[in-house]
Amino acid sequence: MDAGRGPPGPIGTDRARPCHDGIRSGGGGGTTGTGSAYTRAVASTEPVILTRLQPGPPSGTATAPPPDCGATCIFIGHTRAETHPDLGPLLRLEYEVHPTLTRAALARLADEVAAHHACTFLRIDHAVGPIGIGEASVVIEVAAPHRDRAFAACRSAIDRLKHEVPLWKHEIWERGSTRPAGLPLTGSRHACGEPAP
Repeated sequence: MDAGRGPPGPIGTDRARPCHDGIRSGGGGGTTGTGSAYTRAVASTEPVILTRLQPGPPSGTATAPPPDCGATCIFIGHTRAETHPDLGPLLRLEYEVHPTLTRAALARLADEVAAHHACTFLRIDHAVGPIGIGEASVVIEVAAPHRDRAFAACRSAIDRLKHEVPLWKHEIWERGSTRPAGLPLTGSRHACGEPAP
């Protein structure tokens, strides 16, 4: 990946129940919404699940929740300002993904979290490419009938994402760059040692 350019358009799920760039719930039917905007979800017995890998920072704006939800919890992870002892201030982060393995792991994680916590709505958007200081790299939004489920699902999703989804972070400092060691992929079905070319 070129340092000055992000990857091409968004990468999202293509499975029957979840989707990207819109909303699809269980029981068939089409997608509502176009482009990068999400639209209001309708009440359904199946959870609405959205996962997306997108160039640049994802939006932290809340999606209108389904009518049977009493709580929405949003986690937004930002690039924080840091100074490396040898390389100076951090300028930006750059995220790389494997085009198929990352998408599959993210979709599987979202399905499992939504089912375990009985969520009505779950959205996970993660940035690909350069992300500046203060910009969002990940947004997780959960809606559930009650706040305990929403908080627990949101925490579970970000904790599992760190361990189970193959994402590679490149730190760009004023006088050089580094790649943090990261965490081992404990939930992945595939061994992934290198980012996609």
